[in-house]
Amino acid sequence: MVIIAVASLVMWFLCSILQVVPATSFFPYEWGSSIDFIPTYWGVYFETQSIAPLGEKIWRNTGIFNEGPMYNMALCVAFIIEYFIQPFRSKTKLWILAIAIFTTFTTTGQFFLMGIGIWSVFNRMGRRYRILLLLVVPILLYFGYVVAGTLLANKKATGGEDSMNLRTEDITWCMEAGMEHPMLGVGLTLREGESLWHGKTLGRSNSLFAVFARGGLFVLILYIGALLLIPYLYYRKYKDPKWFYAMFCFFLVFTVTVSFLNYLTLLFIAWGMSNINLKCWNSGSKAW
Repeated sequence: MVIIAVASLVMWFLCSILQVVPATSFFPYEWGSSIDFIPTYWGVYFETQSIAPLGEKIWRNTGIFNEGPMYNMALCVAFIIEYFIQPFRSKTKLWILAIAIFTTFTTTGQFFLMGIGIWSVFNRMGRRYRILLLLVVPILLYFGYVVAGTLLANKKATGGEDSMNLRTEDITWCMEAGMEHPMLGVGLTLREGESLWHGKTLGRSNSLFAVFARGGLFVLILYIGALLLIPYLYYRKYKDPKWFYAMFCFFLVFTVTVSFLNYLTLLFIAWGMSNINLKCWNSGSKAW
């Protein structure tokens, strides 16, 4: 992912921002109900989505992915592994991944970087300063509220209103479908675009509520247990929070990205389930 991030940053800057390199060809691009042809540069970089924050069109850095949110998720996972799991962090790799996340211009990516930044500052503080920080939590919460409101308002003002409405509508439908079929849901593995519930397609903008609607409580407990509960119990057993922090961050990104049936998500679920061996826990050895 670091190599992909470097390549995409170079191509994004030269091709999409400076526009000094012309497109080498155009590639058919089908997204939702629309079909278009998008510019590609030697097949290693594609211009798929754009935003207009100040009235000027700016291409998102989507690398070789079909959309910004999915590329952002892959970058965030790479950042999480490098930051929490790797024995020795590489600041160079972290900066490359962070810059690539920022250039995707996704709301999820911006919140992810803000959260990591706050956590990094808090983690480096001494005990005295942490207590002082807790005293100013109300101010920080208000500041976070203002920043979040600004990001969402900017997203709405730059053509993201339809996306926000889609997310709200999708969550509402998922909750209604889940409450109507609470145990097993309406069907987890049906293909995208099929009529799942009263003529509506569920899970077009998020994963957590989609899992509840499509798989019911049975599958929802599996996802939450593997991604949160087991890592938390592991942390309580060994007093080593790194794996729990990594899984928690992945869970947050997974929640707001349509990825509940992606191989990457299934890999993390398998990773969580592999540590359910309580006998191994009791022996004092670490499974991961």
